[in-house]
Amino acid sequence: TNVSRVRFGFVGRLAPQKSPGLFIRAAAAVGAAYRHTPLDVSFAVLGDGPLREPLERLAHRLGLRVTGGRYVSEERGPGTEMHFAGWLEPSDVRAAVRESLDVVVHSNVLEETFCMCNVEAMAEGKAVVTFGVGGVSEYLRRGDAHGIVVDTPSVAGLTEALLRVAEDSEWRRRLGAEAAPRVRGLHGGQDLSFDRMAVQYANLYSGLVCPARDLNQRAQDVACVGVDGEKADDENPGALLRRDEYWAAACGVARLLPSNDNPQMRQLLALLLGEATRIDRENVTPLLNTREREALLVAAAVAESGLPNTTLDRRGALTALAAQYLTKAQGAVDQAATHWEALFKLRRPVLNCSGSLWSYAVPDTAALVFMEDGSGGVLQMGATGLKLSNLIPDRPSDFEATPGKLRHAAAQFAHLASTGVELAPSVVDALAPCSVTSLDELASSYADAAERLSAISQDDETDARSLREVASDAVLPVLATLDRGVHLYMPRSMDSEAVLIDEQTAAKATADFERINLCVIDGALSDHALTHLRKQLVESTVWYDAKRGHLGAYLEDGIASGLLLQVVEEFGAKLPDIVGPKRLVQAWGYKYHGQEADMGIRPHADEGAVTVNCWLTPDRYNLRQGSGGLRIYNASVPDTMPFLQANRDFRAVRKHVEHADRVDVDHRQNRCVVFRSALVHETLPFYFERSYDAYRINLSLMYGVSDWRSAYQSSPDASA
Repeated sequence: TNVSRVRFGFVGRLAPQKSPGLFIRAAAAVGAAYRHTPLDVSFAVLGDGPLREPLERLAHRLGLRVTGGRYVSEERGPGTEMHFAGWLEPSDVRAAVRESLDVVVHSNVLEETFCMCNVEAMAEGKAVVTFGVGGVSEYLRRGDAHGIVVDTPSVAGLTEALLRVAEDSEWRRRLGAEAAPRVRGLHGGQDLSFDRMAVQYANLYSGLVCPARDLNQRAQDVACVGVDGEKADDENPGALLRRDEYWAAACGVARLLPSNDNPQMRQLLALLLGEATRIDRENVTPLLNTREREALLVAAAVAESGLPNTTLDRRGALTALAAQYLTKAQGAVDQAATHWEALFKLRRPVLNCSGSLWSYAVPDTAALVFMEDGSGGVLQMGATGLKLSNLIPDRPSDFEATPGKLRHAAAQFAHLASTGVELAPSVVDALAPCSVTSLDELASSYADAAERLSAISQDDETDARSLREVASDAVLPVLATLDRGVHLYMPRSMDSEAVLIDEQTAAKATADFERINLCVIDGALSDHALTHLRKQLVESTVWYDAKRGHLGAYLEDGIASGLLLQVVEEFGAKLPDIVGPKRLVQAWGYKYHGQEADMGIRPHADEGAVTVNCWLTPDRYNLRQGSGGLRIYNASVPDTMPFLQANRDFRAVRKHVEHADRVDVDHRQNRCVVFRSALVHETLPFYFERSYDAYRINLSLMYGVSDWRSAYQSSPDASA
């Protein structure tokens, strides 16, 4: 690409609903700006329609040099070129975009179903500038790295965007590079033909003909195998469940479902299928083409099918089951992420801002299921491991927080506002009674509440106090949004690899892990994955768990994006002898916002099999090179120490490992430390800049289960 030349193009029908006049007017303004500069700017219109003549004349009147015109033509002369190519065959349009254009401009400010020309341009690796109306928002939104969405639907707004993209050739290249895999991943490949679209519609309609019958049959096919089907013939499902005969019990419920179909029965069937796989008691994810994996997929589909027209608590339970089962089955990360996001919104909705919040009681969302056991008794099954809220139901909320946590939220809202993020309409409506309509105003409310709470707090980082102690109308916006989903950024999976570990690196990592129970991998994440995972954890308001100088965010509370789940699966594939098929137990992020250098996590042990810990914060924010790293002791806790003590009683843990070998790993962006979860580990002192964007953030993935109390034998090389 010639960096001294930029060619912008409009692709589409020249009709009023496509707003092509905006493109012509913006082109004239951009052309005038570069008329006496070395940068060669030109424009092209690919398409025809009833506005062809007035558009050619408008371009001429605005000082553009019209070429290829039917009504006006100036093949030579001064002025920025505006070439009218006319109607082209679809294949010729793709070729023209690929070979002739640098940027495709979608100037429609009205309604748009999808805009195929945008998708085709992005598939060709071209930067796209759009107003993001209608269906365009399905694949391109404001702030995305694979295109530009103009906020203001005007000539001025479009002109400003075109000037920015014209000035920065490297940005244009990155936009195109990000766009191609994003769009190809969205559509399953480069084939964006009408034939492929017709096949997809045919498959969709065939699945809609009688989905309930097909799903019921799938459930019976996976559950009623051999002796399990025979047992279901002879006994009540409840009696089978009492004996932990989960396959046979699921078979019986699947057979009953057609005549007793309701959301609770579907929830029960999903639970039984999940229990039958023993996924929560096994260390590994089921292999492809196994009964267990099919059961997880069927269980997720059964849960999905029960979602419409049910109560809030039942919908939450079914959503949680679908999210968990798809994550455990692997292979459908974006579908799983969609359910995790829906669950997050059910668990953490912004409340209506009013004085009634002082008496707000968390709803009881247990959504239990019950089953007769065949002998006059009733069995009870829990809905899921995840409730819609982690608060105690049916009693007024304490609205507890530390001043440090409130200050962090204030800084986050201010940061979002500074980057152009706006409150979602539903959040604006909820906060309108308290006259809060922007992120800046919400940040002010939190900063004020933090100061009020600090005045009565013993320690701003550890002393959680109820906001009831500083009750006033000024605190109401905080009550409505505390620990709730004000803003969420959920990047989708990539078409390309997110984890970049080659065979040589994997072999060295495996050798290190076998020798000293840990390994260090630099540059493990692709640039795209690193950028968007960090953006997710910087922007999303998911930091609810206040600890000593740091905050925690977890899988079920807004971090289970398609991209994160892709990373989870790829670490297993890239490190087959360390992670391999071990199932994901939990994922979390920790953000260190404390004021003191020693405010990190103290010595503790976890109950997984393997932990992958990746650092996301750029090194330029680290004031002392390598500070904020990780210390790992080559020892676990005593067999007699309960897990909660191992995870929280740092003094007892530290005393136990004070003479053990240890490894100190310096902090570095995009460095991942992989270690046995049961090994005692702690955060080293950190010295980072004191600004919101500079907070030290780590992303941790814990795989598998283990007998965490069994001490690992120290290796002679453990201190290497």
